[in-house]
Amino acid sequence: MSLLRSVRFRLRKDPEYRFQAHAHSPYPVEDTEVSGYAPGHGGIRVRSGWTRGNRFRRYAENIGSRSAREPDAWKDFRAPPWARHLDGPRAVIDTLTGAFRPFTPVLLIDGRPAATGFGEGTVTVPAGRRLVQLQSGASGPYRVVDVPEGGTVDLDAITTRRRNLRCMEGSPADSYADMALGPRGRVRIEDGLPHRSFFTGCAAGAALLILMLVFGGIGPMPDFDTRSAATLVPLAITVFTAMALRAIVESSRRSPPGEALGPEHTAGIGHRVLDPADTSAPEAAPGEAVLRVHAVYRQERHGKNAGPGKPTGTGLKALATDKRALERRDNWRATGEPAPPKVRPWAAPPIIRIDGRELPAVWGLNEYRLSPGDHTVEVAVPPPPEELVAEGAAIKLGERATMRTKLPVRADRPATVGAYARIRMTPARNGTTVKEYRGTIRPA
Repeated sequence: MSLLRSVRFRLRKDPEYRFQAHAHSPYPVEDTEVSGYAPGHGGIRVRSGWTRGNRFRRYAENIGSRSAREPDAWKDFRAPPWARHLDGPRAVIDTLTGAFRPFTPVLLIDGRPAATGFGEGTVTVPAGRRLVQLQSGASGPYRVVDVPEGGTVDLDAITTRRRNLRCMEGSPADSYADMALGPRGRVRIEDGLPHRSFFTGCAAGAALLILMLVFGGIGPMPDFDTRSAATLVPLAITVFTAMALRAIVESSRRSPPGEALGPEHTAGIGHRVLDPADTSAPEAAPGEAVLRVHAVYRQERHGKNAGPGKPTGTGLKALATDKRALERRDNWRATGEPAPPKVRPWAAPPIIRIDGRELPAVWGLNEYRLSPGDHTVEVAVPPPPEELVAEGAAIKLGERATMRTKLPVRADRPATVGAYARIRMTPARNGTTVKEYRGTIRPA
């Protein structure tokens, strides 16, 4: 339980994890609602929350919805001092589910880091169409919003500490299952929906059957034999009816696919950013073909001594005797960071080339309109943003950081390319740059 305590108190109480402007944000961020904007500007108000994962959650179970408990309230649940340094089954599970990744979110607007952390705040931006992206130890969902002059767009963002296993090595479309970004009040993570629907249906069926028995709706007391239709039919009907109603209700609450961004033309090739949930068939113009490139990444976990602060021992003896080593280890377990960096790293857009020409791209679903025929597509891990590079940083992007494929692109149906990257961004001791950056990419 000490792990749960450290997660809750760090993300609620530690100012380093509060929703705030990113160190390299070109936009001002206020933690209160903005009453007025400068001419030509509007706001994007974001509520950023988190959940442990593997469970159905709506927005922000841990942000503002419950009062923070005092530390003394957890004294009966803490591991004894002599055992806090020991690894247990929870550590093994967290390793398998990516819980040790640095999952504190970074919110990007038009490709630039704008805010980071958990809580609520307003980002002031120029009015117009903006692309809002969520990165949380992986490329996450994104949303195209139209910011009105003098008005505000409200968004909810939620991420998980433990990733769904299919998000870690599945198809690119699976990588959004445990993170969400969308209109306020309509954001949810859908893991566990079938189970909740099933149990809800069973409870409703049992309740209806009892009412029918009590009020004589099915005549005399039925025989509760497994072969009795009087027992099975009402129960089966109510179970499936409740499951269907549950699915309909959740579907009605789910936010619809976002709008596309673009097109933007480069060297005669049009580019649009599509919502991954948009399954509509593209309508290509005469003499035009459609190529879709879906690129995602996940971030490798930090080492136990990465980031700012003086390194400490990580063995059992150091953890048992050095309070600071134990604190860094606990913070690493809770947040994926031994210590919060002053500048939280983010990933630049992927590099996508078609026939040798570099084109606009984002982490997500890119659509390109080009001439039919055979085309060579390259998708590469980008170098780190210039602001994060310091002298002496180890940047390793070898042959495995680029994938190439040649495929025919026909006018009658879209061609698709999937790419899955793994990136390691290790913060330096100064907390403002990275000391190591490396990546690989594979077809997905």
